[in-house]
Amino acid sequence: MKQSNPKNYQQSEKKFFSEIENYFNESDGAFVEKIQAFSRFAPRQAISYFLARNEIYRKILQVHGSVLDFGVYRGSSFFSWQQFSAIYEPYNHIRKIIGFESFAGFSELGDADTGAEGGDLAIKAKGGMAYDGAGEILRGIDLLDLNRPLGHIKKRLHC
Repeated sequence: MKQSNPKNYQQSEKKFFSEIENYFNESDGAFVEKIQAFSRFAPRQAISYFLARNEIYRKILQVHGSVLDFGVYRGSSFFSWQQFSAIYEPYNHIRKIIGFESFAGFSELGDADTGAEGGDLAIKAKGGMAYDGAGEILRGIDLLDLNRPLGHIKKRLHC
């Protein structure tokens, strides 16, 4: 919820976000068992984004080329594209999934970016949405490759 304006959420949604982590941690089962039941714990907003990306990916299956993700941040969209590639094109070793991220957050924002509503949010400032997680993203890619057909052939590029 730190990326959004809390004023945009209903009380029930605020309660969900404040309680879901404890529910996950207190639920029975190992992490792998819980994550296989991800829809039990994930907010509908995240599942909606995932399904929308799925529809987009399905539309590009007959189009040659790579998938470019500008603004990887914590990896939600980037890893979605990776998963869809492994599901829909398990043996297509040509299509690359290329993510771009500075991890430094916003370099600057203009008046139009901050707006009247939510201008006080911490993310709406220089450095907003910074994330010191490049190593986590790279480790996640390496782990994903262990569970991907042709995982020994890299489908990502990074500088």
